Amino acid sequence: VEASKPPAFSKSVRDVFRVQELDKEAARLALPAVGSFALEPSVSLVNTAFIARLGHHAIGSVAIGKGVFNLFIMPMNFLGIATLPRIAAESTENPKEASRILASTLLVASGAGIVIMIVLGLFTVPIASRLGASALLLEQTSIYLRYRIVSAPVFLVSTVAVAAFRAFQDTATPLRTSVCVDMVNLALHPFFMFYLGLGVAGAAIAQTATQVLHAVVSLVILIRRGWLDPAHLFEFPTKSRIVHLARDGFALTLRSLSIISVLNLANVAASMRGSVCLAAFEVQRQIWSLLGGVLDAISVAGQSIVPVALGKKDYAHARRAASRLLQIAFIAGCVNGSIMILAGYPLAQAFASNLATLDPITSCLPIMAVFIPLNAMVFVLEGVYSSARRFGTLSSTIVFSCGISALFLAFLQWDLSLGLGYVWVAVNLMMALRFLILSVIYKSRHTPIPKVTQELASRSEECGGDDVSKESL
Repeated sequence: VEASKPPAFSKSVRDVFRVQELDKEAARLALPAVGSFALEPSVSLVNTAFIARLGHHAIGSVAIGKGVFNLFIMPMNFLGIATLPRIAAESTENPKEASRILASTLLVASGAGIVIMIVLGLFTVPIASRLGASALLLEQTSIYLRYRIVSAPVFLVSTVAVAAFRAFQDTATPLRTSVCVDMVNLALHPFFMFYLGLGVAGAAIAQTATQVLHAVVSLVILIRRGWLDPAHLFEFPTKSRIVHLARDGFALTLRSLSIISVLNLANVAASMRGSVCLAAFEVQRQIWSLLGGVLDAISVAGQSIVPVALGKKDYAHARRAASRLLQIAFIAGCVNGSIMILAGYPLAQAFASNLATLDPITSCLPIMAVFIPLNAMVFVLEGVYSSARRFGTLSSTIVFSCGISALFLAFLQWDLSLGLGYVWVAVNLMMALRFLILSVIYKSRHTPIPKVTQELASRSEECGGDDVSKESL
């Protein structure tokens, strides 16, 4: 049977730019997420500007410290990613079960955070040295990490809480919470760093304090809305829930470890080109994270729309939604790439007084901008695969892509004659390979969204997908 094709990505300029019904639903979910994703790196950029006043050694030390912290924390992001669809599935039919799933995940998150805190506390110096902290940076990096690691448990609790809000199709509350907490963050950084004279230790203390506040506020809101029963926090997670988390978590942990490892290798490659290049790379990474976070919000809409359609077995609508979100991602990526080129120089000037020259920052922005549309579509594709719980496919794809990128970065650590721009080429090679592989699988018979016949696709539009569920391929 000839399978139907989703709307062509560039069927016509008019189709791509015409406002569709799906766009309204996507905007309702994505716009608050845009604010949330943009807020954190925006605040981080301001905090980086504060740290830059301490000199490029300080900014380099904090960059390595963040890299070490993320290397251990980010692999645990699976707690939110894997739990979100399970909470969403129970949220309307069985809210008590949804609360139990959420409570179990929160307990696992806090336990994992405590383990990470202990490990990093015991091995701070050797880990920091291994990840690029030279003799000039090691002392400040160690000081930053000793205060920063205290936030590991609450960071993971916040991650799960935000995922729970999205499972209940609420992306506005995380934004409002983040705005309030980040205002406190911006006040605490200069207070601890300069008024109390704590330097990089003050930056770590301020970050830890605000993350504790974020976790507490999020949990209080979840409890007050009835989405989390406090009594369930005293129930030990069942074997089945632990098995579900372990199975999905293994694949997602490989995914996160691969990505973080590539970024840390990039950090090492930048540090081997001198402290000025390392500081420039940190500023570039903050700008990249800011624009990337905005684009990742489109994936949030997909993770809400696509799984609902899959649950109804309305595969035609799921494919239409995925294709439309890819179009939106490409357009938004082009806009963001233009913004990076136009606004990159003014942003770089905020840090130039503490760097030898603007050139190390601005020279790489065009390279980064070219890949932004591709990155945006990768985020949407990964959201589609996550919605279908194809975590194994995601993991294997990313491990392969990161492996190729890591080989390139290893070469760059050997050949120091190649500039900082090649480091960004290596990072974006990882994104390009992910897009290529995921796109090929999406179009193949192994697609995460089953294809339907032309006839059934038409009936799906008329009947809301009920008939399609009986005859889907």
